[in-house]
Amino acid sequence: MPSKQSDKKYIHDFPPSEFMQKKIFIGTLLAISVGTSHAQVLTHCKDHEVTYFSCKLYSSKNIVSLCGGQLHEIAADARASEMWLQYRFGKPDHPGLIYPAHTKKSISRFEGEYRQGLGVSLTSIHFNKSGTTYIIESSSSPEADGYFEGVRIVKNKRTTSMSCDQPISDLRFQTLAELLDPKPR
Repeated sequence: MPSKQSDKKYIHDFPPSEFMQKKIFIGTLLAISVGTSHAQVLTHCKDHEVTYFSCKLYSSKNIVSLCGGQLHEIAADARASEMWLQYRFGKPDHPGLIYPAHTKKSISRFEGEYRQGLGVSLTSIHFNKSGTTYIIESSSSPEADGYFEGVRIVKNKRTTSMSCDQPISDLRFQTLAELLDPKPR
């Protein structure tokens, strides 16, 4: 007489331990996809673009992003290359300011600055548009205002600073700032 256990069929045609493993695996995939889609909301950059800097601004729905082509496209003289860079600012999926409007050779409209030493660091990329200077910045200084990551807008000698709530920047931002620095040190 066969045992009752050997005749038992599982709902999903595999033992409970395999069923639980598959549920955990699917749950993990869902968590990763939800986390990824959440992170994607924090940038105006498209999937095929490099996000050099991006963040949601503190106490705002606005996002600031610095999007561009791959660093390997940069020639010895970054301004002469086909490399492109674009600043985008505004609500998720609806940037109100895109500079420059066209990407072709747009990197020539940006300058960078990278300084580090004695506990102070500054990484920034800036551009001028209609008499206003936009500075995308990551800096730290124990003597000054501590740490800042965000955008500073300078118009008529007045500076408005908007700090990041959740910044996304990495070494590519620093590398790009160094390449665009007209006075490397």
